Amino acid sequence: MSTTNQPQIKYIRETGMASNSFIISGDNYNYLVDPSQEFKVSATKDTGKPTDPPVFDAILLTHGHFDHIRSLNKFRSKNTPVYIHTDDGIFLTDQQYNLSGLFGQPTTYDPAEHLLQDGSVIDLAPELKATLLHTPGHTPGSSCFLLTFNETPFALFSGDTIFMDSIGRTDFPGGNSSQMKASLEKIKKWAVDWPEDLPVFSGHGPVAPISQILKYNMWLK
Repeated sequence: MSTTNQPQIKYIRETGMASNSFIISGDNYNYLVDPSQEFKVSATKDTGKPTDPPVFDAILLTHGHFDHIRSLNKFRSKNTPVYIHTDDGIFLTDQQYNLSGLFGQPTTYDPAEHLLQDGSVIDLAPELKATLLHTPGHTPGSSCFLLTFNETPFALFSGDTIFMDSIGRTDFPGGNSSQMKASLEKIKKWAVDWPEDLPVFSGHGPVAPISQILKYNMWLK
């Protein structure tokens, strides 16, 4: 019997050179995926009162490029740990890896509190879990987070691995077209067990169901 209300996902659309950010919220929890930009929302925690900036229980990073972590320090605190795949851990601490210089804002960040592996599971709430699916190609540690509620796939955060009608670039340092091809094949295999209407929240562009992406994205043919 369910004891947790179904989570809500707030889609914060990209503006300018930023990328999409997402908030996973529910009873007494708020999680942030890819803090690419500053924003003001009435996210609440514990007291039920709005906070500015919003207070989050943790921050999940699909990869370490600057356009996806630009506002990390605005939302980070000693009570807000950061999760990222171990292969992209260095992106936080080295501006040469995170490409912040390309945006004219050379920036480094403190190391992530949690370095994950393929298949790592984060318990977000009693019946809500996020499983890291390692999908290298755009960066060595690029990953998708599969959100499950009551053990049923609920949402996919795909970062810059797949978009509605395209895929992430592989020509940046650390990118690898062969790894990207292998990652796309894995996604097609995983999708067989996912609901057709599973929403994919990608790092750029609109939200789309996995069935639409598989049907119209030429890179997944």
